[in-house]
Amino acid sequence: MAKYLAGDILTAALLEDDVDDWDTYVPAWTASVNPAIGNGTLTGRYKQFGKIVVVDVGMLAGTTTTFGTSQWFFSLPVTALQPGHPLNDPYMGHWHGWDNSLTQHRMGPVILTGTTTMSFHTHADPAAGVTSAAPMTWATSDRLTARGLYHAA
Repeated sequence: MAKYLAGDILTAALLEDDVDDWDTYVPAWTASVNPAIGNGTLTGRYKQFGKIVVVDVGMLAGTTTTFGTSQWFFSLPVTALQPGHPLNDPYMGHWHGWDNSLTQHRMGPVILTGTTTMSFHTHADPAAGVTSAAPMTWATSDRLTARGLYHAA
C-alpha cells in the first residue's frame, strides 16, 4: 500500500491501485496429524490496511492430497492481536466448502484461534472444527475457500 503525504492529491485511480494490490502467501495447513496438499492447490492472499488485515485462503484437493486428523488450522499472513483482545473479535469471516462428489455446499464461521492461526467451524455445531471427516469427508476435487478480517498486532 502506498504511503501518502500531507498535501498529496488522492484520486480514485490511486486508491483503486492500492486496493487491487494483494500480497500472496502460502498458508501452513496443520492438524494433530498434518494434512498434505500433494498435487492439489493451497493458496493465500492478503491485504493490510494499517492494522486491519483481510485474508483469503483457497484449497483444491488433488488426487494425492491427504487430510490429516483432528481439527484443521491455517496460518495467518500477519501476526494478529491475541484473541479476546477488545479490538479483536474471534469471529473473522466465513468459509465455504464444495463437496464435489455429492455436489453439496458446506459453510461456517472462520475463527481466530491464536496470534498466528485461524480455524473453520460449522453452523450445525459451532464448537466443532472442520476436519478430514467433518462436516463432510473431504476427497479429490473438493474445494474450500475462506475470507477473514482481523487486527494485526
